[in-house]
Amino acid sequence: NYTTATAIRWNNFQAYQDSALEVGALGLNQPTNLASYNGGNAQCYNTADGSVGSCFSGSTGGTYTAPLAGFAGANPCATGALPAASPACTNGAQMIVTAPAAAGYRSNVTPAFTNFSLQDQFQPNRRLALNVGLRFEQYTYNLENTNTPQNQFWFSAAANTYCYWSASGQPAEQTPNAVTPLSPIQTTYMPATGQPGVCYNPATGAPYTDPVQGTALHPNGAAATVAGSTFNTQLFSPVSVPSITKSALSPRIGGTYTVNPDTVIRFSLGRYTQPTETAFEQYNGPAGAFLAQSLFTHFWGLGFRTPVHDNPLETSNNADLSLEKHIRGTDMNFRITPFYRLTRNQLVSVSLGGNFASGVNAATQRSSGVEVAFQKGDPSRNGWSGQIAYTFTSVREKFSTLSNGSNAIAYINNYIAAFNGLTQAGGGSACYTPATATSPGAPAPCSATTINNPYYSMNQQSLLSQSSYYPVYTNSPPGSVGSSYTTQNAPNQFAGFVNYRKKRFDIAIDGVLQEGARYGSPMDFIGYDPRYCSANQSGIVGSDTPGNANYQSCTNNPALASMLAVPNPLSGSFNGLGQYRNPWQLNIGANISYQFTKRVSGTLTLANLVNRCFGGNTPSGSLYTPGTINCGWASNGSYISNYYYGSSPSQASNYSGAGGSYLPWLNQPYVPVTNGLPIQAYFQLNVSL
Repeated sequence: NYTTATAIRWNNFQAYQDSALEVGALGLNQPTNLASYNGGNAQCYNTADGSVGSCFSGSTGGTYTAPLAGFAGANPCATGALPAASPACTNGAQMIVTAPAAAGYRSNVTPAFTNFSLQDQFQPNRRLALNVGLRFEQYTYNLENTNTPQNQFWFSAAANTYCYWSASGQPAEQTPNAVTPLSPIQTTYMPATGQPGVCYNPATGAPYTDPVQGTALHPNGAAATVAGSTFNTQLFSPVSVPSITKSALSPRIGGTYTVNPDTVIRFSLGRYTQPTETAFEQYNGPAGAFLAQSLFTHFWGLGFRTPVHDNPLETSNNADLSLEKHIRGTDMNFRITPFYRLTRNQLVSVSLGGNFASGVNAATQRSSGVEVAFQKGDPSRNGWSGQIAYTFTSVREKFSTLSNGSNAIAYINNYIAAFNGLTQAGGGSACYTPATATSPGAPAPCSATTINNPYYSMNQQSLLSQSSYYPVYTNSPPGSVGSSYTTQNAPNQFAGFVNYRKKRFDIAIDGVLQEGARYGSPMDFIGYDPRYCSANQSGIVGSDTPGNANYQSCTNNPALASMLAVPNPLSGSFNGLGQYRNPWQLNIGANISYQFTKRVSGTLTLANLVNRCFGGNTPSGSLYTPGTINCGWASNGSYISNYYYGSSPSQASNYSGAGGSYLPWLNQPYVPVTNGLPIQAYFQLNVSL
């Protein structure tokens, strides 16, 4: 079998082109730059004075309405618009077109999938029947040429502007130990005795360093020596290989063994493969600036150095065994089927923003369980019949450690560590100076002008193990603070029906009883970071905690690109992944049919006659309980947390007028998930012609 396809996946970011983020922070709305490109080395210069600058900064570029950035011509050095001794002029810089208008990801990968299989069925004896097969599968991805002149320029610019930490391999952020790579350090500064592979801080003239993450290096492939340590820097490159191929042999065997006419044993064992989506194997785009910036911030930390993502092949080993038995002399039978599945290189989603996601094969999943079914009678015959089935499923996932030593759990641990850094045991301060427009608050003795640290006396929290198995979430584990996440599977499920038939009349009652999935994660709750608040409550009338932060002056911690994740206020500790259980749900319906004539019959279907939820882990102090409407729990995205004035949200200082109050649900850490299913009736009349 041979399969190929021609398709283009285009995710258009054009709508964002005029946003402040794209224009200011990322410099993606500038079609031209004042730049030199000598020996394949891209360098940009500030249009104001010709000094060295970042190609990703608006200060080095023109706009669509002013592509020459105010110069009379493309060569400002020739007209004397810039000093002849400026770096721009000494390197022959000119205003050149560097990026078209379009921005976004494009994938034009062509798959060429081939498989061959050999299969044989045979019976060694009268009781045993076997089906044995061997399958060869080859997945080839034919890739685009991404080594275009535009990409060469922008990847070179990125390699000489962006930085990564020598110890962790992560993109170096404006704030060390950043969780989300949204604001990478941009530095083109190099002192007279500097080295091209080292990222220097223009404010100090020294290399950027961090006690944990090491020295900041440019991903330009240049050698560097800092404090006696020599580094061969890694290279960020636009070069893609022509194709990548994955191959696998998948042996499989299945069979039945007839013990006697009433008892049969069935079994199967096999290996299966699943190719990664073609769009996840290579990224390209019409705008080199966007592509270089995005691939570095999103994928460098995952170990990818080029537009090609050579993901390993996802494989699973499946096994099941089934005992099927008819109880002699009766109309009853039962079946018991245990099963096991081990999946390696399972796909994990990676958010790219704008409701767009990529995937990396970076997890191992274990799935096991048992199915049991018992049936009496035959629904197609007169009389009573029925069936009850039970399924138990256990699904756990472990995330692979990537080439940089990180994984999805390390991402969550960064949030826990950020909280720990504010506790007394973690080195936090009881008070901080107010933040300014350019710097966060600093530790300081508590005074009338400082801001109290609400986490100082709290316990330091344990980090999650990066090598443990965890409950499985849809696509990826929790990754956004203040958002709710629920695991994907219900471990225990019962299903069944009772049927009565008499000649033309038939009625069946069917039901499903299902245990709830799990909820709760370390990312459930947000709190402000006192180091990023610019005022306390001393100016708030009626506040009895003047040293606490004026929460309206607080901004995101740039290292997290969000507010803090804080412990569950009900327990004082961070939740584990899937720590709590949602309620059980019982749903019962009915089906009634009648054969009026040989040609006319009618069926009445009644759905949700009973729909009720119960049990599970109801949050302590909740105003709500499971029932016919409430059937689950989610973290409250509007939870007050510590965003209030005074010692309580009920204090008058929180309200503009006398007698104010807040809606009670705003102070509930968890809110119910509604699943009210109305009773529904459908009648169908069937007429045979």
